[in-house]
Amino acid sequence: MNSQLEECIGRFVQDVRLFSSYEAVHFELCIGSNEFSVNVTYRTPAELERDGVSMRNLNGQWIRAADKKESPKTIVQQANYATGKANNAVVPAA
Repeated sequence: MNSQLEECIGRFVQDVRLFSSYEAVHFELCIGSNEFSVNVTYRTPAELERDGVSMRNLNGQWIRAADKKESPKTIVQQANYATGKANNAVVPAA
């Protein structure tokens, strides 16, 4: 991998962390020659509490019930808006 691509990926990772939802804990991007796919995993404070798990979001903040900022419905809508399709959908490259 050349240094320009490494720098571009580094900036992209920073932007994903900066603009990701409060409850986003995993982001995966697969790029092919004609399409790309995005998979984002969300964990709500209620899910984490039920499972007895502590977890940080992509921005490094602890996800806590007292800090809950968005409902799961809102998060799904954001994911659909960001990709133009449902999660895990293949979106043709522009």
